[in-house]
Amino acid sequence: MNQLKLTIKKISYICDFNLSWSKNKTLVAQLRYPESLSNLYQKWRNAYFNYYQSLRVTAQTIIITQSPKDYHRLLRDSHYQLIDEFQCWLLSPELATIRRQIVRIINNNPQENLDLLIACSPNELTRLPWETWDIGSDLAAKNKVRIARTTINSSSGIKTVSRSCKTRILAIIGYDPNLDFSQDIQTIKSLSKLADIDFIGNELVKNDSDLREQVFDKITSVDGWDILFFIGHSNEANWGGEFYLAPNLSLKIEDMQESLSKAAKNGLKLAFFNSCSGIDLAESLIQLGLSQVIVMREAVNNTVASQFLEKFVTSLSEYQDVQEALRNSSNFFKQENIQQKYPSAYLIPSLYCYPNSKLFLFKNWKQSITNWLPEKQTIKYLLLLILLSLLPPVQDLLLEARLVTQLLYRQVTRQIPRTTKPPTLLIQIDEESLTKANLPWRTREEIDRTYLAQLINSLHKIDTNPKIIGIDYKLWEPKPEEDNVLKQAIQAGAKQDTQFVFAASRRDKKTIIPEIADPKTSLQGDIYFYPGYLELLEQADCQDSCPFAYLLALVNSQQQPDSSNLSQTTAFLEKFRLNPISSFSQNFAQMWFHPILDLSIPPEQIYSAIPAWCLLENDTNSVCQALDSLQQQIVIIAAGGYEEADDNFVLPLAIQFAQKQPSQYFTGGQAHAYMVHHFLNRQIVTPIPDVMVMLLTAIISQAIIVNIRGSQRQKWILILLAANIAYVFISLQLYIST
Repeated sequence: MNQLKLTIKKISYICDFNLSWSKNKTLVAQLRYPESLSNLYQKWRNAYFNYYQSLRVTAQTIIITQSPKDYHRLLRDSHYQLIDEFQCWLLSPELATIRRQIVRIINNNPQENLDLLIACSPNELTRLPWETWDIGSDLAAKNKVRIARTTINSSSGIKTVSRSCKTRILAIIGYDPNLDFSQDIQTIKSLSKLADIDFIGNELVKNDSDLREQVFDKITSVDGWDILFFIGHSNEANWGGEFYLAPNLSLKIEDMQESLSKAAKNGLKLAFFNSCSGIDLAESLIQLGLSQVIVMREAVNNTVASQFLEKFVTSLSEYQDVQEALRNSSNFFKQENIQQKYPSAYLIPSLYCYPNSKLFLFKNWKQSITNWLPEKQTIKYLLLLILLSLLPPVQDLLLEARLVTQLLYRQVTRQIPRTTKPPTLLIQIDEESLTKANLPWRTREEIDRTYLAQLINSLHKIDTNPKIIGIDYKLWEPKPEEDNVLKQAIQAGAKQDTQFVFAASRRDKKTIIPEIADPKTSLQGDIYFYPGYLELLEQADCQDSCPFAYLLALVNSQQQPDSSNLSQTTAFLEKFRLNPISSFSQNFAQMWFHPILDLSIPPEQIYSAIPAWCLLENDTNSVCQALDSLQQQIVIIAAGGYEEADDNFVLPLAIQFAQKQPSQYFTGGQAHAYMVHHFLNRQIVTPIPDVMVMLLTAIISQAIIVNIRGSQRQKWILILLAANIAYVFISLQLYIST
């Protein structure tokens, strides 16, 4: 909803028009006030009063006699003269800039209502029928302007309570023995399905003070009210207006300021005075802080008042806001057949609004849901994006971009973790190692086991031999001529307190063969994992299904009972399990809430790696490194990227950026080393699923469309853009800090 305010002040014969909108934007124009307009208004007012007075008299007379004057014709003629003069005055060239600015705002947001609040001073201007101003009809406006009124000087406002429960209505019915308000009461009762309604008054009372006290108590109820209806007589007065509860009992707004202010604080949004001459009432109530007030500016015929209330309540019950309901009710009296009987009736009602207040309307949950639904074209694009976000290649691409960004941020801000020695030593059986050893078998399943035995024996020749050795090779099928040599190397290592962890397959139910080690007593870890993700436990215990890297980290921490950090790691690892959502999503090729490998940490911080031939030849050249102590490191013997190995993965972008020496593949051994590092350091990075971020973005976007008016959307888009930029940097830092 766009809202503008037009303040009109008459000083002598000159009217100052001041249009304000947006952030303190104003446009000023001056226009001479025609004295003929006041004369025509007074002529119309007299004709209006005479016609409805005669209508009341004839309606009460059994025999209808012809009136000496044709009040209907007099009222009709004065009506058209007043409207024509008023419209001609408003079309004056002096107001062209203001009219064009209003139309410009309309056309910039043609899908939204534009509400113009008009505030006038003195009352001579206030009484004019501003609601009839057809702004923009001469300038090709794409929508109509909804005109309401306000006061020249509004208070700073009061904080109202937002009532989330069912709407509450208080109806005060004045007592008049000559008038029947039963139809009005039934009209208000028709809202009982949408609101809780309480009535007071409409009876002759012996004690005026009791009724007065009862009204004050009801209005200030701690439960609060949303709508206040008053049906009866009211009048203008120097003290801000008054309305009558009984022939000899009236309440002045001046006396009710405290009560009405309290009612507004408790949630009162709309006051409807279906009574005569309510301009002073409306302005006083708006200055007290009420959101909206509807009044009749002149005396009103009882039948007209009843029918207007009925049409208004009907529109309100159809979930239209108070402004639209008022327009519909006035338009009813514009109909030709209705105007014949009740001429000028549509000019009488006016809506007064507190500036920038939200227009009242009944909550329609179905309509709210409908409003939140995007357009069909938007749904098509959203479904396409969601479908793309569910494709694993797209997810991998987005994840790689995120990790590269995180790596660059680490490097720029110099927040790469420094370690004296990485937790893992990776012995890589690469192409050169196989060539130098003249090995014919080049797969993970068919590697020469005597070669593995040589590597294990070489590790135990180092001064401080390793405490944990993980063998990332499939020792699942017997090879009689090689198995015994490997078995002897393993037994020799076990005598030196080395714990071995062998490769196993949970899905294929493959384990180490008895010819090499006892499957029942040996530690075996599942070597299969989703590339780029941390392999976690799926069950309460993992005697037969521990992930390979998890088992290495767990054994390492249990071998260090004196280290408080590692003991905490042990407790953490024993409780760490795969998220049920992630386990479920894997059935649909999704990795929702599954922790990832943090490849933004450079490899040299994760593991130290040497080719297998360096270990065998005890070479310390630029490629090989001296191995003085392995007691604090986990050793993993794994394939080093030769083509026939089945654990060669596409080299991630982050590794390409970070590695010092180029390589062709990202191997299973490297992945296990990253997992070991994450387990030992409790470094668990869980990404939010792309589809959820997509849906959240769609919801925020739709919220802007539904709740933010057009003139404010650009500001909110800029706010969201700034928030996204801030979020990027905050998330990059939180990624590291937490």
